[in-house]
Amino acid sequence: MSPGAYFSIRDILLGGGFMKRILLSEAQSRDYLSRLFQHMGSSAAQSEIVADHLTLAEMRSLASHGLSRIPFYTRKIRAGGYNPRPNFTVMRETPSTVLMDADNAIGLVSGTFAMQLCIEKARKNGCASVSVTHANHIGFLAYYTMMAAKENMIGVAMCNAGACTAVWGTNQRVLGTDPVSVALPALRHPPVVFDAATSVVAQGKVAVAAMEDKPIPGSWAFGPDGRQTTVASEALEGTMRPFGDYKGSGLAIMISLITAGLGGVAFDMEAENLRRIREDALGSDLSDFFTVIDISAFTDVSAFRGRVDSFIDLVKAFRPAPGFDEILMPGEVEWRKAEKARAEGFEIGENLYQILRETNREMGFEYDTGAWVQ
Repeated sequence: MSPGAYFSIRDILLGGGFMKRILLSEAQSRDYLSRLFQHMGSSAAQSEIVADHLTLAEMRSLASHGLSRIPFYTRKIRAGGYNPRPNFTVMRETPSTVLMDADNAIGLVSGTFAMQLCIEKARKNGCASVSVTHANHIGFLAYYTMMAAKENMIGVAMCNAGACTAVWGTNQRVLGTDPVSVALPALRHPPVVFDAATSVVAQGKVAVAAMEDKPIPGSWAFGPDGRQTTVASEALEGTMRPFGDYKGSGLAIMISLITAGLGGVAFDMEAENLRRIREDALGSDLSDFFTVIDISAFTDVSAFRGRVDSFIDLVKAFRPAPGFDEILMPGEVEWRKAEKARAEGFEIGENLYQILRETNREMGFEYDTGAWVQ
């Protein structure tokens, strides 16, 4: 970006001598993203999926999986690494399982298709699993498991990634952040949704901190010298730490073996995996794994959801520890933030705003992002 372009943006943001907020409503975000991905060749239906996913990530305060992903996605699409018009194919199938070829699709699209397929099979057979091969980054996994919870089912999702995280016993890069999510429905309460990377935090959070020139806690990552760092850019060059030391490390190993093993792709630390993620003209060739359990195949759905409510009420009745106002269920914080964002919108950082404007300019995509500045 030229200095002149940079300062013109600064003038917009700093007019009047103080920093203004960059605030998007849910509708603004969806409209921008849908138009952007259609401009890059995706169908309207697939662009709506991308828009829904990235917008919901922002609304749930998951900036690491929201609009900050656009520069990477657009580079991959423009270079031919991501396929905006994929042809999904079934490579193997039984009544309750599928091995699906994602055809290098935008991962948010192939992941949604795979979970829909998994839900349909679970409805017919009680349980189902779908392994996805030749896949790309699929965003935040709770998006998919919540799809199952909305259908009165239990959803499980996991995926592998390129090596950026240590395993117990080394500070070198061995595995990806290899996340896992589980979601199930309640009755009066929001669904219970667990979604976590097996690193201390998702690497995307470090990338967002680096983008906005903000420090990170020293417990998140090692720098290139193998020592803990609070500098986000150093952490991106170094190694993420597994959560819970050997426990998170062990879980990451199992996730990598299941996803890459069943999908038949390179393991996280193998050179082919890293090459494909690094080179924009290539698909990342990752693997995802989804499982869905139809609650009605085991018990009455209303009774199950009522039992979940009872569990939540019992847990919340315990006395909070010093420093805590209440006991929260997995996913409850994100649920509340999404409800607030639905009414008030969500903010993005100044540097990301500049990057999005520059991305639009490079692609010849005209959009009034100035309307976001409050």
